[in-house]
Amino acid sequence: MRIKAAGPKLLAMMIFCLATACLTACQGGKSLAESCWDAARKESGLTKYIEKNWAALDKEGLRTEAETAETLSQQFKATALLCAIEQGDNGRTQDSPGAVLAREFFAKVLTQEDEFWKALEDAFYPYDCLDAMLAVAGPMDGEVIKGLLKGAPAEAKYADGLREAVDTWIEDNPISLSVLGDELNALGYFDGWSEQDWTQTYLYSYVDGDPVQAATIDEGLAYIGCLRDSMLPAMEGKFGTDEFKSVSDIDGETYYDTMLAVVVGEALSLQEPAAEDLPETIDIEGKKIIAFYRNPASAEWEGSPAPLRILGDFMLNLPGEAYPASAAEADYYLVLTPSYEYGSFYQDRTTGDQTGIQEVWSATSIDLYEAGTGNYLRHLGDVMEEASSSIVSHYGEEALEYPEVTSSDTLSYIYANVNTPETYVSLVDQTGGKVEYERDESVILGGWEVTYHSSQIVDSFEASLQKYEAGEGCKLVRAAFTLSNVGLKSETFMGLSIPGNGAGIQVGITDGTFESYIEPAQLWAYTAGLNNSSLDPGETEEGELVFEVPDSVLESAEGAYIVILYGYQMAIYPLGE
Repeated sequence: MRIKAAGPKLLAMMIFCLATACLTACQGGKSLAESCWDAARKESGLTKYIEKNWAALDKEGLRTEAETAETLSQQFKATALLCAIEQGDNGRTQDSPGAVLAREFFAKVLTQEDEFWKALEDAFYPYDCLDAMLAVAGPMDGEVIKGLLKGAPAEAKYADGLREAVDTWIEDNPISLSVLGDELNALGYFDGWSEQDWTQTYLYSYVDGDPVQAATIDEGLAYIGCLRDSMLPAMEGKFGTDEFKSVSDIDGETYYDTMLAVVVGEALSLQEPAAEDLPETIDIEGKKIIAFYRNPASAEWEGSPAPLRILGDFMLNLPGEAYPASAAEADYYLVLTPSYEYGSFYQDRTTGDQTGIQEVWSATSIDLYEAGTGNYLRHLGDVMEEASSSIVSHYGEEALEYPEVTSSDTLSYIYANVNTPETYVSLVDQTGGKVEYERDESVILGGWEVTYHSSQIVDSFEASLQKYEAGEGCKLVRAAFTLSNVGLKSETFMGLSIPGNGAGIQVGITDGTFESYIEPAQLWAYTAGLNNSSLDPGETEEGELVFEVPDSVLESAEGAYIVILYGYQMAIYPLGE
């Protein structure tokens, strides 16, 4: 028997009947989300179910069901499954389908409260479903979070799971503190928190950690403002001020020293410096200011600070009238811009080869701009920064240690004295990158102005009824210096080092290869020696440092030099009369 091909009308009717049959079967059975949910219940958790069935899951089908679900229970299941899938996707964003649907679902706690809690009661379990949804949802309205914390019936089987998931969300979204802080305090939310819990959630901002992130400058200012106005005073009352403040070496006052730096998603529009039309004086009386750490090389230096951060400690230390509630209120921007260079290297003990970079140092420029217009006003100085500690367990560029930001007391003092830069010469680099100096030419390193005048090379000399002799194969070098304390406090010159801001100064003699470094001898009975000379700010003293130097160094073809080291700054003088 011959079978005819179905005509267009017959084919359309067959398709309609098949679709109707499928729809009927679906209505009579379970939806995609419900079927997956039942299967996930048999696993130890939603995450494990997703891992085992990743390839077979219909992501688009779940998305469609979440968008068109007739009940909140069905929407919850489809959304939770979609979020659990996206949670394992490193490419997800806050605008991913699961994130958007999760925020929409949670927002219904404010508009459909009874139905919302019934949906959770009906659908709850697997227990980790709420974890996935809140993790993927990202930033949410503070009122929604308060609704989740306050609205759940105490006897609900999901109550503990919801509280744990919300706790995790709060810790992962610290920027929400500006909206939730007072409410959380009123709920007693922080009563059981330790000092470490609190600081690691809201102040932790190391370069290689998880810094607080704000979408805008205004959001960042609101966050820091909440800390300074209510949260930090409460925490200081509970844990003491020592947990958050240090005593400044500059003026002896206490200041916030928490390392808080809030990453913001905006970019600053700053004008290039111009040589003309710059103001002679900067009026800071009653002016509002925002301090930023701007890193244009964040893409080039992997793992370095974000492109833009608000310097939290500087802002916390501002008087109330100088703190802007928004970027529009600010009069000035104080901008720190680092210029990263490689610092120390790991050296193989056997071969002596430098096999890995350990840390980075930075000459950070401090500049003042007019807020709003971005007009350049003044360069306040460069601060030589270095990594806080060496890396000893990992070697290679992937483990670089980046510098800590200039301390807030230093920045505050510089800004307060913006019109009298001579008062803070000890806090900024005065060399301008210069290394080679002539005799009788002064150099300021830290809190000291050092001038090398001349030197005598002798086998021995007598002073104060005492004879000083060089050892075999060596000579004594008597080097004449003038020292001036240009710092902010009394200092004692120890010869080997000068304790001061940051690393101490070291004075020595080296040959042209810089492979030898000879420190000054400690001649305690030598009255002309500069060892242990104590000077108050503004005081000056002349004297000598005496070195016992091998003949091989003095006779080196590359020459011999007086070298003064201060951190990564160096001044070199030719040795001689």
